[in-house]
Amino acid sequence: MRWYKLIFQQQQPLHIGKFEWGVVSETEVFIPGWTMWGALVNAYIVKNKMYKQNAIKQIQQKFEKITNFFPLIDGEEYFPIYNNGEFGFQSKNNEKITESEFRYEYVKAEFRTAVEPLSRQAKENHLFEFEYIIPKLSWVGLLGIEDNLEVPDQIFIGGDSRYGYGLMKRIQFKEITEDKLEDELSEWNLAKDSTLKLDSKKPIRNFLMLDQNVSFEGELKLLADFNFQSQTPVIENANYYISVGSMVKEIIEDRSYTLKKGRYVRSP
Repeated sequence: MRWYKLIFQQQQPLHIGKFEWGVVSETEVFIPGWTMWGALVNAYIVKNKMYKQNAIKQIQQKFEKITNFFPLIDGEEYFPIYNNGEFGFQSKNNEKITESEFRYEYVKAEFRTAVEPLSRQAKENHLFEFEYIIPKLSWVGLLGIEDNLEVPDQIFIGGDSRYGYGLMKRIQFKEITEDKLEDELSEWNLAKDSTLKLDSKKPIRNFLMLDQNVSFEGELKLLADFNFQSQTPVIENANYYISVGSMVKEIIEDRSYTLKKGRYVRSP
């Protein structure tokens, strides 16, 4: 497997679906691997006009070995971390920024009006606050592929492209050379074969499927896999995962996990 470092630069604001608290539609502060996977797959299919079901499934599988994507701030890569219980980011030079500070600097909001599904007219008394990340950042992650694969030079993140959101352009797609591969993958808790390489002193970069045999300090999140091929999205499965930035102290049993769309899942 060959590993590449991918960097995409924002051209437009980003809204990465997270939570809706009453009238607030909150954005995530990093790009989950499954979101990048979907954007890359969609862009590749459209560009190459590969609309047959078998071809789509093959492309989906080719892009699966992808990490979450985290911000580049002033040219420095920032990775997730919990500091005194608060989520945030830390660079390799130990520069820290809390989630609150990140939101103050890079997240803005606007008010929108909800619409009626059938008439598409505005609902009365249905204003809501819509958060977005302003286009000042680039985002970095890793992609592992088995063969030559053309990575799209332009993608859209999220479902708001009609409103001027989500455009990102690729500014780097570079294979990691053998002399740097082990160190680079270690930053992402990865071995060359895409399995989890645990370092109990380093926060995890991708979500880890929860098992009773895992000892950790951090946060749990319930994540679902959706099938968007039908008219109505269907949940195929849902599991609890240890969140990025958590410290995994020990995996008691000899069990292997492999990277799949920003998550470490149990190996078959």
